[in-house]
Amino acid sequence: MAEIPYQPAKCKQPYRLVMLRKMIKVKQGQTMLFPEIRYFFYITNDWSKSMEEIVFESNDRCNQENLIGQLKSGLHALRMPLDNLYSNWAYMIMATFARNLKAWLAMSYKADGRNRRLAAMKEKLLRMEFPTFLQAMIMIPAQIIKSGRRVVIRLLNINKWTELFLNFTNSCVILYDNEVQRNEAGIRTFR
Repeated sequence: MAEIPYQPAKCKQPYRLVMLRKMIKVKQGQTMLFPEIRYFFYITNDWSKSMEEIVFESNDRCNQENLIGQLKSGLHALRMPLDNLYSNWAYMIMATFARNLKAWLAMSYKADGRNRRLAAMKEKLLRMEFPTFLQAMIMIPAQIIKSGRRVVIRLLNINKWTELFLNFTNSCVILYDNEVQRNEAGIRTFR
């Protein structure tokens, strides 16, 4: 591990460049085939933390490679299926919004400290790949029954994410009811 001050040509201030060298031993069975060396670079403006803290904090927070991989393979957001630039731009924006829906659901869920299982499920939902999210939370088989003056939605499949899904729907209903009560009382909200 090493560090140097790094200042790009058009920047007014230098940044801290932390470099990490990892040796990966590629094995098959018990024989080592070949050593592979990889270098990782971390650019930051934090000069107070140690090099180890910078690397550990970046590894804890950074999930950008997975995000790019999900946009490429799970959502196909970076594939351009149409024949003009505007249509491809709109396609990419819609796919990114779909991915952001997953992140919004995970971040908006308020898991209290009493239920560790639900807090762990929230963390898994945040890190879940998009195709898995589609199967667990979006493509839920349901039966819609209209009887009298009410509509009943009956879930036909229960999985480990159903409890979290029902908590989300309950919180959305509560938010909607609060908004309706504000509008009926004449309180205007500007967003």
